Amino acid sequence: MSNRTRAREAALKTLYSLDMGGGDIEEIMENIERTMNITGGSREFYETIVHGTEDNISTIDETLDRYSENWSLGRMTAIDRSILRVAVFEMCFLKDAPVKVIINEAVNLAGRFGSDQSGPFINGILDRIARTERL
Repeated sequence: MSNRTRAREAALKTLYSLDMGGGDIEEIMENIERTMNITGGSREFYETIVHGTEDNISTIDETLDRYSENWSLGRMTAIDRSILRVAVFEMCFLKDAPVKVIINEAVNLAGRFGSDQSGPFINGILDRIARTERL
């Protein structure tokens, strides 16, 4: 698993924990960094995703609301919502990875942690966002 893939997975776990009412962000991050052995450049990328997503959550959620046809954020599973938030942050705010890579990583996370429908659902929303938001 690449450093960035590991960082994205750690960010997903952190944001999911926060979404589920998991407590203090710094405590969650410290625990995940330790248990997943997130160090060096992957730690920096992980922290950028988590803090950036949290700092921009209202903009990210508004973007998701606009592009998730017939699906409010509240109807989405917490894991799908967290995967989408990570990907939208990276796609719209970082812009340092190709869109195809970001979408592929999100779909892979959905395959590992979501339901059978998560991958296609996430792929569809991110594809719509990518065509409009990140040209």
